[in-house]
Amino acid sequence: MGVIGGALAEQIPQVYYSDGIAVGILVYLISFYIARYGWFRTLERDKISKLYTTGLAVYIGLFVLTWILLFTLAAA
Repeated sequence: MGVIGGALAEQIPQVYYSDGIAVGILVYLISFYIARYGWFRTLERDKISKLYTTGLAVYIGLFVLTWILLFTLAAA
């Protein structure tokens, strides 16, 4: 999802960088609710919070890496 969010953030016409960040947050929230109400219904509460925090760090890393890479390739 981080790669998809980074690619979407690069594709939108940007006036400010906050537009891309808003796309990243929106994609994360959509994936959060899909996971929460779809996949994680049967897990215990303590395991769910660990998955969310680990997933958030990975998502942010992939989002930023993809966004910067595609931005650099488009500028070249």
